[in-house]
Amino acid sequence: MNNELRRAVFEDLALICDLSWSTARDALVDGSLAWTERPDAFERLRSLVKSPEDVDAFATAVQEFVHVALHSMLVIVDGGSASAEVGRVRLVDETGESLGDGLHEVFVDHLFETERLR
Repeated sequence: MNNELRRAVFEDLALICDLSWSTARDALVDGSLAWTERPDAFERLRSLVKSPEDVDAFATAVQEFVHVALHSMLVIVDGGSASAEVGRVRLVDETGESLGDGLHEVFVDHLFETERLR
């Protein structure tokens, strides 16, 4: 198993979580909405979420949703969902070597080790 690659993948996933917070915040404060297919939803939220505390709470909720989605995807890869009844998918490197099992747990460990979760 390529631990260096696995750590790099987990760091990429963690960065997605990190960026989701700042992107959500920017979308409500003053950022461009060119990246979204649903700018109307963000325009509506901009009119409702006014205080800095509310904006930060929204950004935190978005970040949590992204974390749950990434974690859930890793649960699927680990065989912890209904699709495992049909078959398993694996994350492998360019040589076909698996990144291992228990990825959803190791990802959470990475978040604790990098102090993204406390």
